[in-house]
This record gives sequence, structure tokens and C-alpha cells, in this order.
Amino acid sequence: MAISLFLVGGLNAQDQQPQRPNMQERAKKQLETLTKELSLTKDQVTKVEAINKEFDTKREAAFKSAGDDREGMREKMMTMEKEKTAKVEKILTPDQVKKYKAYLEKLAAERKNRGGGPGGQGGPGGQR
Repeated sequence: MAISLFLVGGLNAQDQQPQRPNMQERAKKQLETLTKELSLTKDQVTKVEAINKEFDTKREAAFKSAGDDREGMREKMMTMEKEKTAKVEKILTPDQVKKYKAYLEKLAAERKNRGGGPGGQGGPGGQR
């Protein structure tokens, strides 16, 4: 009886955990955050949205073509992120670029602290 209550309690706890947002939801939330933190103009918001869509399409294609090559995929993602960052920085003012770089550093630190180091596999250096 105690075991079955434990199992049911565990299942209910899993049901109550929030699901991770999908790519579109994350992109929308990130754009809202950037708009606020960088004081983006309407024109800049439109341009950042276009850049996000462009790189989402590239990311999807890379995932589909990667197969089991996780290391190759990681390298592609890093390259794409650098390209995306450069494109975004071109539409920002110098002050906004400083804030954007600080924002990206904060995200990287949070990712590292969650155990999603390089390759997103957790543990030291992304290795298990």
C-alpha cells in the first residue's frame, strides 16, 4: 500500500512539472526580454524577428541533416550562433551591443550552471 502511494505521488509530481517551452515560445520570450533590456525600436524588433526566423530555419535543416554526428552538430550550432549574433549586432547601437553581449554572457553562465555546458550534455565540459 505504501509503495503504491509513493508511486502514485511520484506520477502526480511528474504531471505537475511544467513542460519546456518550444522553440517558438522561447524565441518570443527572448525577443520580449531583448526588447525590454536593450530598449529596441519597433524597426529593430522587426529585424531581430526576421533574423530569428532565418536562423530557426537553418537550425531545423541542420538538425535534420546531422544524423548521429553530435559533435558536427555542435560545431554547426556554434557557428550559426556566431553568425546570428553578428547579424543582430549590426542593427544595434553601440550601447545596445554592450548590453546584448552582457545578456549573452548571462545566458551562457546560466546554461553552464544548469549543467548544460558545451554540447548541452551536462557535467564538466559537456561530457557524461
